[in-house]
Amino acid sequence: EFQERVRLPSGRHRTVLREAQYLLGSGDRARRLGVEDPDLRTRLELLWDLAETISFLHEHGVVVGDLSSRNVLWRSDPSGLILVDCDSMILGGVGSPHPPTTTVDWDDPAQPDMAAASSDVYKYGLFVLRALARTFQGRDPAAADAFLDSTAQMLLGRSLSPDPGLRPRADAWELWTTGRSAARSSGRQSQPTPVSPI
Repeated sequence: EFQERVRLPSGRHRTVLREAQYLLGSGDRARRLGVEDPDLRTRLELLWDLAETISFLHEHGVVVGDLSSRNVLWRSDPSGLILVDCDSMILGGVGSPHPPTTTVDWDDPAQPDMAAASSDVYKYGLFVLRALARTFQGRDPAAADAFLDSTAQMLLGRSLSPDPGLRPRADAWELWTTGRSAARSSGRQSQPTPVSPI
């Protein structure tokens, strides 16, 4: 369920890993590749799952490090994800003796040469922005405003702050997902911050 058949320019098909990069870009791109183009609800559910995953890892002293659209695999039915290419993860401050790997355009400009929980939050913010605004390189949190409630807009703005000290912890994002998970289970919107418009 974490694989995808994509259509090559030649017209032939190839089975590839269903990386989160296929969540980025326009619906036209998805149709051209012949891949699933999930609706906003599914995108939000995947973002909630990722927030909960990162918060869980941080709670247990694990820093992801190289968090990017190439290192997250997803499925939509039922929604879920797994992290791959985990050689940059750090447990309890101990990781590879080599400098951390960072995927191009998924770097934290404030901490380019280190893996830190605050950098994971920055990269998660990029995930939220890019999966909702459907862009590959955007870094302006305002581009996702139309898809997020006021609480998430605030979290996203802080997550993408150039000052790591101003970024929220991952569990702040997890707390935001709690009401949404309840809404997802009951089929209703939660209060006081309803699920984003879809």
